[in-house]
Amino acid sequence: MPDYTMTLREQIGQVLMVGFGGTTPSPQILDLIQNHHIGGIILFSRNVQSPFQVHALTHDLQIAAKAAGHRYPLLIAIDQENGMVQRLGHGATSFPGNMAQGAIGSEQVTYAIALATGQELQSLGINMNLAPVVDVNNNPANPVIGVRSFGEDPHMVARLGAAAVKGYRSAGIISCLKHFPGHGDTAVDSHLSLPTIPYPMERLEKIELVPFRSGIETGVDCVMIAHIAFPSLTQNEALPATLSSVIVRGLLREQLGFDGVIISDCLEMKAISETVGVAQGAVQALQAGVDLVLISHQYPRQRSSIEAILTAVQ
Repeated sequence: MPDYTMTLREQIGQVLMVGFGGTTPSPQILDLIQNHHIGGIILFSRNVQSPFQVHALTHDLQIAAKAAGHRYPLLIAIDQENGMVQRLGHGATSFPGNMAQGAIGSEQVTYAIALATGQELQSLGINMNLAPVVDVNNNPANPVIGVRSFGEDPHMVARLGAAAVKGYRSAGIISCLKHFPGHGDTAVDSHLSLPTIPYPMERLEKIELVPFRSGIETGVDCVMIAHIAFPSLTQNEALPATLSSVIVRGLLREQLGFDGVIISDCLEMKAISETVGVAQGAVQALQAGVDLVLISHQYPRQRSSIEAILTAVQ
């Protein structure tokens, strides 16, 4: 439920998750926490030197939020998928990634890896992992998923994805299925432009949606929406899923019955930033039903998005 005792600016801050540069809190991130009530932070490799430093960083960020009068602790997230995408380097355990886990095919192994990953994150003051990836790897030309997927069998991906969700939950970490409704069968990287999945709903039901249904039934906390066009669902070749209420509300909320938090993929990816723009993308994502808008990098874009949301609400 929304907290109606919050001011409008406090509420806007709570629907944004932002990143920053450096291994200590930057002046920009402190401004966003102290003066704009930002409720979510995402960490990348650029923020990580050692476990002791990360622990100090997350502690300092939470202290800044508390001192600024935040009513809730910050969500502090990271992409610790394991394998080729892991932000924690030296001093953290290097676990096998999804495709290696898919080759093993054991729910127990995947659960144990997620549990151990989650325990390490928890000890560093990170409370949310933007994982597991449950895209089905059914296009060998895919430039961005590949080994980040458990494999090409949707039912195996569903089994292992659900096991990972359980492992993170046991560690007390918020997990996040991504990239809804499925980024596996694309030959374009949404960091660079807007991929299109041309298939009808029947095909999505058989392949792409199988692991998401399983993760939702397991009780996952969060789902990330991808910047991918699904013209058979939206009747629009240029509309990313992130900005489509047909996909966010219609498909994810109503048809799949997901009642957790919906987060956007980063709005600075070119599929958004080079089309509608980041600030307008933030407004349109919220209008489509996204709960948490991710703007990972540039402070001017983070500030302009806050103002665009404020203007839109007013």
